[in-house]
Amino acid sequence: MARTITVPETTYAPGTYRLTVDNFQPGTTRITGRFTRVAWPGTPNDIVARVALVWSSGGGAGAEFGGGTLLNKDGTVAAFSSLSAGVPFERDPDAGPSSKRRKNVVSGEATFEVLQALTTAITIEAT
Repeated sequence: MARTITVPETTYAPGTYRLTVDNFQPGTTRITGRFTRVAWPGTPNDIVARVALVWSSGGGAGAEFGGGTLLNKDGTVAAFSSLSAGVPFERDPDAGPSSKRRKNVVSGEATFEVLQALTTAITIEAT
């Protein structure tokens, strides 16, 4: 079962915001951050936010998001920007020298650095 944190739509001033998702279910394999593009200044070439998703056991992903109106590959307006990170693997000493298993994770953190004021709703989901 997914573990989800949802923050309703609000306007964020420039600054750094952190959301922690904890109490993960056994077998969690991915964390995803989804940010609605309600009112983002500038153009897609202007970096307005940076996002990092980090696991309690290490590993994660990061991205920079451009502002303005972003188009999907099919030419429609993108309603959100998102970023995902899979749980890292580690060697499984109980199953042989070349066997791997996913690391045990119990929480994850999303860091959302806003460079220009923007309006968004945020969903962080561990699945």
